[in-house]
Amino acid sequence: MKSYTPVYRVGHHLLISTTVNQSNRKLFILDTGSWTTTISTQAAREVSKVHREDELHVHGISGKVNQAYSADNVTLDFADVRQPTREIVSLDTSEISKREGLEVSGFIGATTLEELTTHIDYRDGLVKFDYDPHRGYHPQQ
Repeated sequence: MKSYTPVYRVGHHLLISTTVNQSNRKLFILDTGSWTTTISTQAAREVSKVHREDELHVHGISGKVNQAYSADNVTLDFADVRQPTREIVSLDTSEISKREGLEVSGFIGATTLEELTTHIDYRDGLVKFDYDPHRGYHPQQ
């Protein structure tokens, strides 16, 4: 289990410690139901430029997001995975943070998870990701 990383269970959420642009560590929810990986607007503003996205409409299980943003050049590092992005969706996560009682800085969603094989050890609170460049979704160039 040496290659596994701690994952924290809060309610039904799994949170993983994530470094954003090689800065401070933040907690991100592993979210198989999220269509994309997102970052909180607050965390994005600490490390990147944030732009208002009036044409982007985001709906989730909790309803519609009032305002979406995008952040430039954000790299997420978690569990021996490095995920660079040129633009990442950014939104207010204060409601979920308040509900869970801790700061949630984003969601690791399908755009990241579909590239990985995920191993979860619920009993010991551990997770491991494997990347195989020959598997997963790869859009036609």
